[in-house]
This record gives sequence, C-alpha cells and structure tokens, in this order.
Amino acid sequence: MTGCLETVARTAIFSGRNIDKSANGKAREGAALGQTKNLFDELAKFEGKIGNGAKTALNALKEFSRSSKPLEYAGVAADFASKHVNPLICVSSGIDVLMSDDKEYALATNAAGLGAMFGVEHLMKQHLGDVIDSVKTDVLKIKDSYKTVDKVVSFAQRAGKGKLTPIIKGVAFVVGSCAAYSAGEKFGKLLLGREEAKSKE
Repeated sequence: MTGCLETVARTAIFSGRNIDKSANGKAREGAALGQTKNLFDELAKFEGKIGNGAKTALNALKEFSRSSKPLEYAGVAADFASKHVNPLICVSSGIDVLMSDDKEYALATNAAGLGAMFGVEHLMKQHLGDVIDSVKTDVLKIKDSYKTVDKVVSFAQRAGKGKLTPIIKGVAFVVGSCAAYSAGEKFGKLLLGREEAKSKE
C-alpha cells in the first residue's frame, strides 16, 4: 500500500494539471486520459470503499464498452494512453510547437523543458525516497530537543499511521518535476537570448 499511495498522490496531481492544461488550449488530452486511467488502476489496488469504488467504475466501463463501439475504442485509447504518458506529452509539445506563431521559441523552450523534466524525474525515481527518508531520520533525531517539532512529528505519525511519507514523496516528485521543467524552459529562453524580452510581455 505504501508504494501505491505515493503513485496515487503524484498521478492525481499530474492528471489534474494536464486536464487543466487541456482546458486552456494545450494538447494534453492524451496524457490526461492516460494518467486518469492509471489513477483508477492504482486506486483499485486499495482495500475497502476506495478500492471497491475504483474497481466498480473500471468494471462498469468494460461492460458498457462491450455494447458500444465508440466506448470500446475509448477504452483501447485509455489503455494505450496509460502505458505511453511520456511519449504523449512529447507529442503534445510537438503539436504546441507546430501551432505556435513563434516556432523557434516554442521548440527551444519545450525541448529544454521536457529534457530537464524527464532527466530530473529519472533521478528522483532512483534517489528521492532515500533523500526523504534521510531527512525524516534527521528530523526524528532532533524532535525531542524541540517541543514544537516534537508535537508536529508526533501528530503526523498518529494521523498518517505510516501513510504520510509516501504522500510527501508523491507531492515532492511533482514539485521536482515542475521545477525542472520551469528551469529547462528558462534555459531554452536564455539560449535564444530572449528571456528578458519574453518576461516583459
């Protein structure tokens, strides 16, 4: 359940962000569809009401799709999208570049942003857990020396019952991913020498 909670946290946030981007004119429908499908798949692994609700929704969609070709194709599309989220994000960025009035700027910022994002995500998948566990260990070492820290940590441990750390990991992964994209995008602007010009617009 621990790994599942971490995945649920980050997938839910990424899904929401891509749905919002789609609503604001970005070509992120495919990525949003894939991440939403992945979210339901992860929720279905839980026991109790949450897991049962997700399983019911997924099973209902499968049943409906058998009697409707459009829904069947939608199910196939969702399965494909759930397994190819990152390539779909690259495709959506390519569409943004093609639709842009300033293709050089769009290409440089999208390429640099995605390159930084995927690179940092790769590193975080390998090392983020160790970093957070190390920080948690350091906090636990000093908590008895500071009443406020002791109270906060003790409350988190009681309230989270072991669930807080994976949620923090999931949120930290999203923050790191977004920060990496933003830094890469700025680097792309600097390569073109247009950081100042674009920031004034």
